[in-house]
Amino acid sequence: MESGQLNSFECFTDIAARADFNMSASGESPAPCWHDASRAPIVGAPPAPLSLLMRSFVAARTHDLSLLAGSRGPPPSNDPCFTLQSDTTSVWVQGCEYGDNSKCRSGCSGQGVCLFGACYCRPGAEGADCSAVATRALHGCEHSSSDPSKDYCLAHHDYGVAVVPAARWRTAQAAESRLWTQSRHSSRSPNASRTGRTRGDRASMHVSQFGSFKALPPGSLGRVVELGCGPWTQSYFLLEARPDITAESITLVDPGIEGYLRSGHATYANGTLRGIPAVLLPIPAEQMPTGRPFDTVVMINVVEHTFNAFATLHTAYRLLRPGGIFVFQERVIRLSAAPQIYHPIRLLRQFFDGFLSAGYMEMFRFRGLTSEVRRKRHTHGITAEVYYIGHKKGSDSVGESSLPRGGKFRVQAD
Repeated sequence: MESGQLNSFECFTDIAARADFNMSASGESPAPCWHDASRAPIVGAPPAPLSLLMRSFVAARTHDLSLLAGSRGPPPSNDPCFTLQSDTTSVWVQGCEYGDNSKCRSGCSGQGVCLFGACYCRPGAEGADCSAVATRALHGCEHSSSDPSKDYCLAHHDYGVAVVPAARWRTAQAAESRLWTQSRHSSRSPNASRTGRTRGDRASMHVSQFGSFKALPPGSLGRVVELGCGPWTQSYFLLEARPDITAESITLVDPGIEGYLRSGHATYANGTLRGIPAVLLPIPAEQMPTGRPFDTVVMINVVEHTFNAFATLHTAYRLLRPGGIFVFQERVIRLSAAPQIYHPIRLLRQFFDGFLSAGYMEMFRFRGLTSEVRRKRHTHGITAEVYYIGHKKGSDSVGESSLPRGGKFRVQAD
């Protein structure tokens, strides 16, 4: 990052801070911040009215950010367990622990992370405490490469790819940014005709696979947070599919929010989402502050876009109150499938199954082959999709016995 420029979280707080102020009569925009995905000033369509942008950021700073952060605030900017790292080794050797009272045998021997009481070993290590050398140990691998063809270096045969280096994540984010600014993708508006242009990011497909969200009770979802909201959000389509459901407020989290607002395609550009007050936090899910819990957490097709899946799932769990509702979807891509520039994170179904069954009580789960799997099984290596709605269990700690431990299970051939 060049001197004087700000990262996503600093950019957000800096803009918000300057919005309390006396804005000049000319209404000039603050100096542009760098967007983490491309390390370049956000460009594109003319920005939304400055007052609108400022109002969104001020609302985030003065309302929900303080409530979310409580006394904890965002993770420390130098904490490798929650921040983007140039080399993934710094995550594994740190002995990162995710989840309250999350203790693992021997601290995973400095060769893995502890996720709710279970060790997940770095590539090249295995065993319940990660002390053994994997029989499939990788040789000559780099852990800081931006090259998608080297993604196999980041994979562990027990669970998949969970942590990626900064260069690789930025490569994926820049590719996504280019994809969604193409005309055929940028037209994916919620207002597009159902029989004409595609609505949102596979939104209609998600609604269908979730059974039109019929498992959700009518009434208010309370305080909602959507992680990885994108420009259109999935909450928009959830609320559209269930007009008998509303919410007290919706907090939207995505490091690209500023760019979405400037592009003119964001569904929340007026500070609301289907008439519900929206609070905007342009930060990565991994760095979301925790404090006052939410009543509902929505996370649809997000994990594969993150840089640390352990931190992201930990955050989603910690943000939700006991008994709250978790709406979750993710794709499962075969580890042996060809590299894909957009999605370096690849977690196996066993991993998701263990995490969900340990932390939540099932309300809904789609069982069977989705249309996405049928269409892309051979071309993209997608073997399954997880569509899940559940209540968070009453304790703030996930029962470790339900989670698959490193070295305790093996991937079925597919």
